Amino acid sequence: MRTHARLWLAPAIGAAFGAVTAVVDNIPRMQGVIGQAHSDDGAVTWTAIYFSKHLDTGWSWAALGFLLGLLSGAGARPARAATLGAVASAVGLVFATVGFYGVEPLVGTSHDRGFIIYWLMGSVVCGLPLGVLGATARRRSVLGLIAALTIPVGAATQMVVFPLWLGLPGESSADAWAQATVWVGAIMGAAFVVVRYGRSLLARRHPDQQVQDGLVESTQTI
Repeated sequence: MRTHARLWLAPAIGAAFGAVTAVVDNIPRMQGVIGQAHSDDGAVTWTAIYFSKHLDTGWSWAALGFLLGLLSGAGARPARAATLGAVASAVGLVFATVGFYGVEPLVGTSHDRGFIIYWLMGSVVCGLPLGVLGATARRRSVLGLIAALTIPVGAATQMVVFPLWLGLPGESSADAWAQATVWVGAIMGAAFVVVRYGRSLLARRHPDQQVQDGLVESTQTI
């Protein structure tokens, strides 16, 4: 896919993400279950709470900006990739914010204009470095390793500082399941990134062996 096409995808993906997050957040309200003990939740409400804990949280919005940077910077030289990634991430997060606060009034929630402006500004301030990190994560270097670890480490950190499940009376079990899912995903994501880096490091140190292995596979195929 060409670079300009990938950049045009950023606002569409961002807006869709924000709109879906707003709808999922408000499903319990639309079903009239606000104020009751969450042990009484039905399947639809439980599922909405579970996915809301994933969508409407800092690490997932950071992951959106990161992934837009990763997508937009593909195939470009490092400096250009970083620039494209930063632009795509910031634009995508701005549109996600617009999508979120544009849909919320339609499902029964309103926000102060100053609050919305605050998050629009935050989308740009946070989106630019997140996009650079996403573009940098493609590089098979220590810098690429550090960049690629941003989201799994950030998600795990958020679960420590701002846990999704506090174990309070009446709290939904969906909170606990969501938190467990984030932990598992963060650990698996970090492991994948480290293993990928290790494999690329071994390939650089033993290029002759890599070529030999390729010749053996070709011979066996023939």
